[in-house]
Amino acid sequence: MRDAKGEDNARKLKEASSHWLRHTGASMEIERGRALKDLSEDLGHASMATTDTVYVHTENRLRAESGKNRKVN
Repeated sequence: MRDAKGEDNARKLKEASSHWLRHTGASMEIERGRALKDLSEDLGHASMATTDTVYVHTENRLRAESGKNRKVN
């Protein structure tokens, strides 16, 4: 990775916790359109509401934040 993406990215990945990897992977699955029920079961959540609250709403909030400073032509 150091050669392909640089020293900083390689260092960040090396320092990543298992929780961060789990959260990032789940967030990416939501972005790809994975069924919430399937992801919830894979993560071991007792309720789909947990998955929805943590991953879907977080993704929507981040998406909204990223558009706040966008200029309209």
